[in-house]
Amino acid sequence: MFIFLGLNARPTHLAWMSILILVVTCGYSIYWFDRIENEQTQFFRSEQFQEAIHLRESLAELHCARHKMNREQCSKLETLASAKVLFETNYLLKFYEKKQPGQDSKAAKLREQGPADPIVSFLNLLEYGSREENREDFTDTKYSQIYLKYSVLKNQVYGDYKSFLKSHFLLTKLSLTPYNLFRAHFLHGGWLHLVGNMLFFIVFSIFIESRLGAGITLLIYFVGGSIGMYLQTRFFLEPTIHLIGASGCVSAILGASLALFWRQRVKVWVSFVFYNRILLIPAVVALPFLTLAQDLIGAVDSTSNVGHIAHLGGFCSGFILAKIFEAMDPIPKEFLFAEEYVLFKGFKNKPEIKKKILALKRMLHINPENSFVLERGSIWATREMVRTSSFFVEHIPFISEMVAEHVKNKLRKCPPEEVIHYLVCLPPQLNYRNVFKYVPVSLQVGVQDAWILTKKYALSLEESFEIEHRLSKKDADYQWSKVIYSIETDLTQINELERDMLIRVYEKYSQARPNHLHLKKLGEQIRNLKERSYVRAA
Repeated sequence: MFIFLGLNARPTHLAWMSILILVVTCGYSIYWFDRIENEQTQFFRSEQFQEAIHLRESLAELHCARHKMNREQCSKLETLASAKVLFETNYLLKFYEKKQPGQDSKAAKLREQGPADPIVSFLNLLEYGSREENREDFTDTKYSQIYLKYSVLKNQVYGDYKSFLKSHFLLTKLSLTPYNLFRAHFLHGGWLHLVGNMLFFIVFSIFIESRLGAGITLLIYFVGGSIGMYLQTRFFLEPTIHLIGASGCVSAILGASLALFWRQRVKVWVSFVFYNRILLIPAVVALPFLTLAQDLIGAVDSTSNVGHIAHLGGFCSGFILAKIFEAMDPIPKEFLFAEEYVLFKGFKNKPEIKKKILALKRMLHINPENSFVLERGSIWATREMVRTSSFFVEHIPFISEMVAEHVKNKLRKCPPEEVIHYLVCLPPQLNYRNVFKYVPVSLQVGVQDAWILTKKYALSLEESFEIEHRLSKKDADYQWSKVIYSIETDLTQINELERDMLIRVYEKYSQARPNHLHLKKLGEQIRNLKERSYVRAA
């Protein structure tokens, strides 16, 4: 079982029309479903409808006797003649074709057999009346009288049914009008049908709205869905079967999602008997495979009661419409949503640091995976921290988180040496626990060695506490020995800023871990540093 959970991004708000369509559809569907279904059931139970079925059964009995059919053939013919469908002769033929063992021919080929198959001959008789192949059957007076009564009654019921469809505005091949087509979007066959459609709509439409706006999203929803439902009704629907539901519209939204966000990843809940997991699957794979695949398979089944052609037509229409609107209002490929691009232009043009930080927060709230914004924002923020570090104290958690996401992207794209060089050059004010949360311990050891070489002893000391439990005892002792030896060797050369930072780190961890063996070895050197700082202050 596959269940979509949505794109791997967070929009600014939930589309207002999702709630509106949900409320309208709920009320209207419940009102329509009970009333119309009851009236349609009563129509099919009417005396005229039942009498037409009875005449067709009598005609099948005479046909069986005249053609001297065997018991198996007669049983099949009686089953078809007693089916509670009156006008869908093509449906009966498809049903008969499907039941033939080893029969791979289509309905048209079965019809060509004509008299060679008496069951097909009977179905041709119901559909076309007297023809050269069955003219001999009409020489029987009783046979011709029953057929005449059946034909007259069938035409009468057919007219009554068209009036029923017209009065209730149902969408069928017999009542294909623009109003019925639009109205069918708001009709559903039950709560499961309704909730399933609306959940898919809400999950995906909010992203399209963030990219194209609410008006165009609604246009894609209705126009794309209408095209799909028109194709299903006009070319692939039996005359008396009506089409309802917003599945074609939702498929248009899915097609638009593929057109706009094919580079994104989609959250999919994959559930089997002993396997339950949420996977991130590329949209260019997930959307066609999990939607189009099942509709392509379902469209082959002629007895399916699902409008698969409406789904396929809606999906393709939504894809084309989204591409047209995207070409009319293009944005750089680095951005998913128009609002992102507007905010980024403001970020570049605003000189005030507070406004730049606010713009970064808003962009990453809309799309936290925008690697372009993460890179530009991290470069700008780390440079400003070196220049005006006091201002950034309140923003250090956000900047550290942004840098961590940027490092995560660099780990996927860049060689380890380049990542280590980038981490070493970051300002010491950052919260390195956040920055390093995606960095493997082997690279953290490399960063620590680079800090020792560049005389960033405070960061090296703090890193020793953080990684020692992730290393073997031998490796941890080796890293500690390098840190302690470097501090002891260069004790007199440590500058004032590094000295103060080193003292703060030592005091922080000496209170938390007073019995730490390696920390005790540093105690004498740190006390000497503190005494030296007091003398200078005096």
